[in-house]
Amino acid sequence: MDAVQDRFVTLRGMRFHYRDWGGDGHPAVLLHGLASSCRTWDYVAPLLLPHLRVLALDQRGHGASDKPDDGYDFESVTEDLQAFLSAMALERPLLVGHSWGCSVVLEYAAKRAQDLTGIVMVDGGTGGPGDHPGRSWEQMWEQLAPPDLTAHTPAQLMERIRSRSSIPWTPEREAILMAQFSVTPRGTVTPQLSRENHKKILRAMWERSNSEHPLIAQCPVLLMPCRQSGEGVDQERVQRKEAGVQEAGARLPVSRTIWMEDSVHDVQLQRPESVAQAIVEAFTDGFFPSRSAHAQVAT
Repeated sequence: MDAVQDRFVTLRGMRFHYRDWGGDGHPAVLLHGLASSCRTWDYVAPLLLPHLRVLALDQRGHGASDKPDDGYDFESVTEDLQAFLSAMALERPLLVGHSWGCSVVLEYAAKRAQDLTGIVMVDGGTGGPGDHPGRSWEQMWEQLAPPDLTAHTPAQLMERIRSRSSIPWTPEREAILMAQFSVTPRGTVTPQLSRENHKKILRAMWERSNSEHPLIAQCPVLLMPCRQSGEGVDQERVQRKEAGVQEAGARLPVSRTIWMEDSVHDVQLQRPESVAQAIVEAFTDGFFPSRSAHAQVAT
C-alpha cells in the first residue's frame, strides 16, 4: 500500500478523490459500496498488480469527494463514472463494484457495454432493498436506515464494530474504516455520507429494484457473491440470495459465478487474497478479453 497515490480531479464541476496504485496492466476502476469509501479496496488493489492498472474512486457524497445535495440517482452517478473514465483516458476498462457499487457498474454497463472489457460484482447487484413484495418505501427506510453514530468517539465506534464483526480489525483496517467518517471538534464522529444523501441512494436502489432491471449485451460479468454456513445463519435468506444470483446469471449473456464461501459482506477486507485471485484468474484464463484480443476484434 506504500506506492498508492491520493489524487483529485474535477468532474462535472465537482472535486472527486481517487486512489491510484499505478500498474502497467489492463485498466481497472474499483467502486465502493454505500456509505463506504475508495479505501475499502486498500488490501485488494495491490494484489491486482501487475496484471491491472488500478484506480479506486470516491463516489459523490463519499470519502474525500464533494458532497452535493443532489445527484444520487443512477443516471447521475453513472455520468460521474463516465466523466472519470474519460478524464483518466482509460481504454475499455474493467469495472469492479462492491455492494451498491455493483449496481452502479451494472447500470453503466447496460448503457456502454461496448466500451468495457467486463464488470465484476462483489456481493451486490443481484438483489436490492425493493425485492420484498408488499413492503413500502417507508417500511424499507425504517428497516435500512443507518444507525445514528454521532455520539460515538472514534474509540467507541471501533469498539461497537469489533463487537459485531468477525473481521480482524488491525490498525490498518481501522484506518480504512475511519475514512468513512470525519471527527467533529468535540471529538465525536460523523459519517462522510450524510443521512439525507444515504436515504436518496437507498431510494434510487429501491426504485430500481421495483422496475425493469438493466440488461447487458455481450459484456463478461464476474459475479462474486458471499455466503456463510453453519449455526446461526439465516438459511432462508441464503436461499433467497442463491436464487437471485442464479437468476442474474441466467439473464446475463456472458457470466461466471464464484461464491465467496464463509465470507461476510465486506469480503474485500476479510479475504482480499480470494477476491484478487478470482479477478486475476478471469484475465489469465481468458474470461475477460486481453488488450490483444480487443485489437484483433477492432481489425
